[in-house]
Amino acid sequence: MTILCFGKHGLVSSELMRKLPGMCHRTVLGLSHRDCDITDSTAIWDWITRYRPTHIINAAAFTDVDACESQPEQAYAVNSAPLPTMCRAAESVGATLIHLSTDYVFDGRQSTPYTETDGPNPLNVYGASKYQAECAINDHNSSAYILRVQWLFGPDRRNFVDAILAKASQTDSLSVVADQWGSPTAASTVVAAIGALIQHAPPLGIYHLRSQEHTSWYEFARYFLALCGISTPVIPISTDAANRPAKRPLNGVMSIDKWLDTGMYAPPSWTESVRQYVNLYPYI
Repeated sequence: MTILCFGKHGLVSSELMRKLPGMCHRTVLGLSHRDCDITDSTAIWDWITRYRPTHIINAAAFTDVDACESQPEQAYAVNSAPLPTMCRAAESVGATLIHLSTDYVFDGRQSTPYTETDGPNPLNVYGASKYQAECAINDHNSSAYILRVQWLFGPDRRNFVDAILAKASQTDSLSVVADQWGSPTAASTVVAAIGALIQHAPPLGIYHLRSQEHTSWYEFARYFLALCGISTPVIPISTDAANRPAKRPLNGVMSIDKWLDTGMYAPPSWTESVRQYVNLYPYI
């Protein structure tokens, strides 16, 4: 039995390629952009119908949130346009689709954690393109899991941790947003969750998945730098002061009660995830 993964070299998919075969005892075939252009519907159909996988993982995405604002056509072409074909092809071979989405489908205006039944209202092109993908899956009534994840970090692609470390070595102080809230989540946590979905097959639908507990980008940066023994001062600033091209939700905290109720896998706290990351991939 084969698991087909679109987005072979991404932050999550690189971790998938390393760990998922041993977790699920199945062959995992990863497809890079060179193997399959995700914007080519014929290529998507051909790969799925040729290999007839039991599961399809869509980890391919245009994830540069600010660049999506200036390149909306590319954002939608990568993040949402492939899903109708992917859904039809999956249905034709009886495969289950696992699609990675984001907390950026929400506007961050409510004061409580977002549940799977709260209505999306994305603030930026990236979030809107990911929500459109969710709608395509729901419109096709697909046999699918939508896994909303957030604040990802890992060793295989540049992320917030890398950016902070690079700036810390180049400046006397760092300015980091302190009024956006979420949960730093390791790629390994997402992979463990995907493995649990494949092994235990809970009811289909949307699940929120993140580390347990939450924090701000400011506290995340301070915690990580302290673990690495870096004393560069971190100055808290507001989202408005950061003046980024794309708007971000202030409250990105998602409830994971639905996920925990399945009893499949309990994610670690974000602080434990960061400690493990520092031990496995030391930067200093």
